[in-house]
Amino acid sequence: ADMADVNLDMSINIIDALLIAQYYVGLSADGVFVQENADVDCNGTISIVDALLIARYYVDLITEFCD
Repeated sequence: ADMADVNLDMSINIIDALLIAQYYVGLSADGVFVQENADVDCNGTISIVDALLIARYYVDLITEFCD
């Protein structure tokens, strides 16, 4: 599974950011949510920053996440 593809649909898109935001505020999403793929800033926690980074990636403001 690829970093940032939290729903395993084989693409990184705004839905992944939305799922992370829902997780962060305590809303459980229906379907797949892979926590290991959600920490795109690699700080050990899932936060709204991860969702924002995916949104930035989706609109081509950044081209990669942490290693």
